[in-house]
Amino acid sequence: SELTDAREVATYQDAVKSYISLYYHNFEFYKLKKELDSYFDKEMHRLSEKINKLKNRIELGSRENEYRKLGSILLSNIHILSKGITKINLSDYETGEEIEIKLKETNSPNENVNLYFDKAKDEKINFGKSKEIYETSIRKFNSLSEKQKLFFESKSADELKLIRKELKIGSIKKIKKETKLDIKYKQYRIDDK
Repeated sequence: SELTDAREVATYQDAVKSYISLYYHNFEFYKLKKELDSYFDKEMHRLSEKINKLKNRIELGSRENEYRKLGSILLSNIHILSKGITKINLSDYETGEEIEIKLKETNSPNENVNLYFDKAKDEKINFGKSKEIYETSIRKFNSLSEKQKLFFESKSADELKLIRKELKIGSIKKIKKETKLDIKYKQYRIDDK
């Protein structure tokens, strides 16, 4: 990269000092720029994939009512269920159509009924959490987009350092490096040596 800062200097030594200072300043700037650019690419991609998956999940809707209905159908027909069955065809009490319900072969009739009621409860909880995570992820994405905009407009290493500090990037990498060193090398004491 080119050094474009033109300065008047009195001596050759001052010129060399000025050149070295400017070189390291630009080196730090481009190093930070590359690190942050990589971080933004990775995080924006990760968040957008997460948001898309959550959006699809939410658009499909909750299956809570479906699982509860299957549990109710099984409960009303519990007298014909037995252990060892993997599926059963029963009449849907709302539509009158025959539907196939999968069962766990190792479960008792009560356990298979409870399985669907538990699925309904879990689905309600998970669907609610998916909505919360979706909204949180959207906020994170928007915040990261704003920081990325500041990053693109940054003209100095100090501005990039501030963005890096706000993103808490530096401390994470230092911890990882220290942890790797601890894992690679172990000390053993033999005969007090």
